[in-house]
Amino acid sequence: MLAVTIPAGSLIADDEFDDYEVRVIRPKYFQKSGRFELGAQFNAIMNQTFIYTYLVSGLMTYHFNEAFGIEASGAYGFSIDKSDKETLFDQFDIRTQIVRTEYAMEAALQWTPIYGKWQLPSGQLIYFDTFLAFGGGLTGVYWDYKDFCVRVSKDGSSQNLTKVPANKTSTYPDVLVGLGQRYFVSKDVSVKWDIRHHTIFYDSADAACDPTAGVSGGDTHYNVTLQVGASKFF
Repeated sequence: MLAVTIPAGSLIADDEFDDYEVRVIRPKYFQKSGRFELGAQFNAIMNQTFIYTYLVSGLMTYHFNEAFGIEASGAYGFSIDKSDKETLFDQFDIRTQIVRTEYAMEAALQWTPIYGKWQLPSGQLIYFDTFLAFGGGLTGVYWDYKDFCVRVSKDGSSQNLTKVPANKTSTYPDVLVGLGQRYFVSKDVSVKWDIRHHTIFYDSADAACDPTAGVSGGDTHYNVTLQVGASKFF
């Protein structure tokens, strides 16, 4: 048997540690490697002046390891006019060109460089991770031509075009970058939020009131979305 002798002068009374709390370093609470994550989120587009747009999305992510995963998502929603838009039209006969997002289908690479935990005053620990997303996909834009198709007559009054184009939904490519966090309710369930910037590349001809005017070329529109929801790991 191996015996260790400690000099008596080096012993410290237990009561000298009364003001200290000793915590054991624990292994990582949750594991994502090789697991699927299924979730649902409520999305709101935050940077629109004249309308509110809300979407509901579903997502599936496969985590190759603790740092990297690939996500596929789909979202569908609707838009509501703000009072500012109605005031401009009703009182000043001013119409506004609006890009109404109707749906999106996107894929993204997720990189999770940070994980950690918060300690509440009660002593309870809340585990989280922080991720970045990079990707792209397709966005569907609903064109309501009554929003902005007007012409000015010689006396300065605004009138509808003789033939306003029929409303339609068109699909365009997009790219996205995002930042978000998961807070783990258990080892299999998390609540999450993220903010994403979507750049949509649309055809200028689709935004023209007169399709015979020969308008061509590309243009860009930006959506900043706030997304909150929950997910489960399998």
